[in-house]
Amino acid sequence: RGLEENVGEFRVEHEKLQDDLRYDYVTGLYNRKYFEEEIEKVISSLKNPESEKRKEGFSNFSLLFCDLDKFKEINDTHGHNEGDAVLKKVSEIIKSKVRAFDIVCRWGGDEIAVGLFGANEEEAAKTGEKIRATVEKEMKGTGVTMSIGAVVYEKGLSMDLITKRADEAMYLAKKERNNVKTHFDVLEVEKAKKQEGEKK
Repeated sequence: RGLEENVGEFRVEHEKLQDDLRYDYVTGLYNRKYFEEEIEKVISSLKNPESEKRKEGFSNFSLLFCDLDKFKEINDTHGHNEGDAVLKKVSEIIKSKVRAFDIVCRWGGDEIAVGLFGANEEEAAKTGEKIRATVEKEMKGTGVTMSIGAVVYEKGLSMDLITKRADEAMYLAKKERNNVKTHFDVLEVEKAKKQEGEKK
């Protein structure tokens, strides 16, 4: 065995290891760690007008947090293999509704996060609605639907804050199930609660 052959095998193994560290093995989506690293780069690039991503025209960035409704029932009733099959199918649907340069990851459990380059909150919500409607249609036999939170990056937001906002919008959507909500919707609910409290 020559040195070149050994080096070649090492490179193949190294690349496989890198893929294992980057992808979720169930869905084939990026994993949370890799996604967070990429979003940190995006946030950094948006703070820096001279960055490559700004030059490419990505002056906006939005985040979708997608959560499967009734997923626990699938796992409890049909087992985790069926649950994994549902996750794979939904992951394919989401990838089919975003662009090749957008980034999709399995955030954890039945939550999937989507980074949309160049999208404002309204555009992100429209993409979210396309995803929601397609999941409802194509997963009809399973009873699974999707609740989605959409948020746009605003100057000064950290990774933790933008994901917190997306999470809040997603949980607002989950209250109604099979819905899409934005950070603006969350603010409107908080405003209404405050006004109600002031009346009492």
